Amino acid sequence: MSWTAIITGYVQSGGIDKEAIELCCRMIEYQPSLKACRNLSNCKVGEQVYNHAIKLGLASDSCVGNSLINMYAQCGSIEYARKAFEILFEKKLVSYNTIVDCYAKNLDSDKAFELINQIGDTGIVVDAFIFASLLSGAASVGAVGKGEEIHGRLLKSGFESNKYISDDLISMYSRCGNIEAALKVFSEMEGQNVISWISMITMFPKQGFAERALELFSQMLKAGIKLNEFTYIAALSACSHVGLISG
Repeated sequence: MSWTAIITGYVQSGGIDKEAIELCCRMIEYQPSLKACRNLSNCKVGEQVYNHAIKLGLASDSCVGNSLINMYAQCGSIEYARKAFEILFEKKLVSYNTIVDCYAKNLDSDKAFELINQIGDTGIVVDAFIFASLLSGAASVGAVGKGEEIHGRLLKSGFESNKYISDDLISMYSRCGNIEAALKVFSEMEGQNVISWISMITMFPKQGFAERALELFSQMLKAGIKLNEFTYIAALSACSHVGLISG
């Protein structure tokens, strides 16, 4: 049973609304405190806050627990983040998203996939955020093999048509140097946006195809895509690679 259910029970029972409000206030004060510790990457203070939550019996509440997972993840304490996850009474999608993102950022995709499989057993519907976290983790170390594995999962889950996921796929493949795969995702994408165009234009010069990047920039202009400062930076980078910018 979650603390939210207990508070609801207090309210519905009548006559103990004051207790419900007090409990609610206690829960609320721990969430921002843990968030502040996360922002400061201060696990020691966070643990002190958490110990107070334990004394009040709030540690296993999903709201407090998710804040704790977030804090440990930000501090890089994966083991403690996982322990905080495991003791939750009710594991919600946000709980899974947070711990999967933690594993992805620490390049442990095996445990991230293990958790994704667990989600399927609970009946919770996986969202695009989880796959975005995994793709980001693969891209950060150029692990194209892991990226392809994630792409395969995306196809099975039906998320490949998601515009933001397509952007993440292009970014992952381009950072891993797989031009053909990035081009395939880009060409099959419905309604390419400025992010996908920039990823492609940035990729080509890094792989020795600066002229192809300039061709894409020209196509982008013809397509009527609204440009931003990053678009010009990508185009200027391509120009410098082919000697079109003099010192």
